[in-house]
Amino acid sequence: MKNNKYLSYALGILFSFCLIVTLLITSVEAVTYWTPGYYEREYSKYNVTEDVHMEMDDLLDVTTEGNDGVPAGQPGRLTCSDHCRRTTAGILQ
Repeated sequence: MKNNKYLSYALGILFSFCLIVTLLITSVEAVTYWTPGYYEREYSKYNVTEDVHMEMDDLLDVTTEGNDGVPAGQPGRLTCSDHCRRTTAGILQ
C-alpha cells in the first residue's frame, strides 16, 4: 500500500512538471507565432534590416518560409538569427 502511495506522488509530480514545460513552450509559441507583427516589431527594434542588407518584406518572407519548412523542434529549423548569421557571413566572404 505504501509503494502505491509513493508511486502516485511520483507520477503526480512528473505529470505536473511535464504540464508546466508544455505550457511554457506553448506560451512562447503563442507570443512568437500568433501575435500579429511580432517579428516585424523585433526586426525594427534591433535594426536587423541594416545588418543583413535586406528589405523588411524580404526578411519577413525568409522568416515565414524558414519556419514553415521545418517542423517545430526539429534540427535545422531556420530562425532569424541563423539566417542573419548566414547572410552576413556570405556578404563578408
